[in-house]
Amino acid sequence: MVDPLTLAVLVGAGLLAGALVTLVARALPVRGRLLSRPICAAQECGLPWPAASQTARALGFQRACPTCGAGPSRSDVLFELGTVGVFVALGLAWPPGLSLALHCAFATVLMVILAIDLRHREVYLVLGIGGIVLALAAAPFSMSGSWFSALVGSLIGALSFGGLYVLGRVMYRGGEPLGTGDITIAALLGAMAGFPGVFTALLVGIFAGGIGAAIVLLSSRSRKVYMPYGPALCVGGLWAMLVR
Repeated sequence: MVDPLTLAVLVGAGLLAGALVTLVARALPVRGRLLSRPICAAQECGLPWPAASQTARALGFQRACPTCGAGPSRSDVLFELGTVGVFVALGLAWPPGLSLALHCAFATVLMVILAIDLRHREVYLVLGIGGIVLALAAAPFSMSGSWFSALVGSLIGALSFGGLYVLGRVMYRGGEPLGTGDITIAALLGAMAGFPGVFTALLVGIFAGGIGAAIVLLSSRSRKVYMPYGPALCVGGLWAMLVR
């Protein structure tokens, strides 16, 4: 159980991190910057900084865009509240302290990558490589346990999905059923989870990706489609941090 004070801190931190997730997920694809003024999801209008929290907007604070009058995006609100849920779940898995804070930071990075990849099918290296550097630097205090474990996990992740990427190119005759960004995400999961935790993260990600791929294949009726492994891998990374 999480004590009431820790729960309140996690909810507050989750709301702030969730607002950061939606800010970056909108700013990076549209303006090419990690942070910028909040962006209206309807027509990409600029919003005032008090409108940074889409959950607060949904509750009536700065709800209407001053330019086009649109309200907050439902997906943005879901990502913010989802981040809160992840933070609270991490509080159940990890005791208060530096390790919990680090895993909340990892979760925030994964949520941003998940949101952008779902919407734009793109993984930005500034997030992937930046996350890997953070995970390697903080390895002794995270679930990986050591720099060696994080490095080995990262290599396993990169080599595993690098091999799948090459196999996919051969099977699909030059097509890309997997994106190169998936390799970066797999390496990031390995750095976060370490060895042998990387296997849990990748297996859950592959399973979730298989379900997503089956849905895409059935809906498109074509074998030559993009497989949504990026968001699924992020889910695998979040799962690995929760079950450790």
